[in-house]
Amino acid sequence: MYLPMTNDPNRVNTPHRAHPRPWTWLWPTWPGMAVPGLWAAYIAYAAMAGQFRSPREGIAALWPAVLLYLGSCGLAACERRQHRPALTTLVVAGVALAAADLAIKAWIEATVAQARPLPAVPGLVAIDPVYNVYGTMLAISGAKPFVTALAVALVPLSVLGYRRYAVHDRPVAWADAAFLGLFAGALGKAGDLLLRGQVLDYLHIPGLPVADLADVYLLWIGGGCALAASLCYPDAWPDLRLPLRRLGRAVRRVWTKLSRGSGPR
Repeated sequence: MYLPMTNDPNRVNTPHRAHPRPWTWLWPTWPGMAVPGLWAAYIAYAAMAGQFRSPREGIAALWPAVLLYLGSCGLAACERRQHRPALTTLVVAGVALAAADLAIKAWIEATVAQARPLPAVPGLVAIDPVYNVYGTMLAISGAKPFVTALAVALVPLSVLGYRRYAVHDRPVAWADAAFLGLFAGALGKAGDLLLRGQVLDYLHIPGLPVADLADVYLLWIGGGCALAASLCYPDAWPDLRLPLRRLGRAVRRVWTKLSRGSGPR
């Protein structure tokens, strides 16, 4: 794992190579593997739940992991170069990503809606517009204003959270990408709810629920990169050994009291 040298004791401190080998650019580092790994784990869970009609369909559903892997390789390259984008740049990029999602939905409503699914890449992904209300928080009567307010609030809260994080420590590249994904996803969801009052999903990978780009931004870019960023700070993870030992002692004490209480009187 080739991350820059740092004096922060909470950061992974590994040497920085001035001239990395060519194949280094194809390795996203161990923290970066969390990004495609999260999708692979999701597909494995879907397969165990019987979502796929055949093993071939399940294997085909892994194709987004390739894109996530390549994107993580790019983030690892930015981390090696210690390239830090400005917050303004990330916000502009997030607005552009959210606008792209909303523009695609406007095109779908004008041309594809009420039609059969349109195969974008046969066997891999199709355009299948579905208004996502059933089975979501929007299905609850009167919940729409609350959900809309929550989506709108997440937009400035993500900016404030990232600024606070950046003040306390130099963000890693995966933290930048996590903020970008969370900001763009929240903005896309907020725009959807404010403009049409419901969420239009349209990306359909066979065997999986229909989603939209905002879901990709939030879950697989925002969530995956947040996990990768946290792995760059191993000391930030809680040490569970002491709480587990305390729990074990407490269980033994309770068991001892119960055993004594159930004995002969």
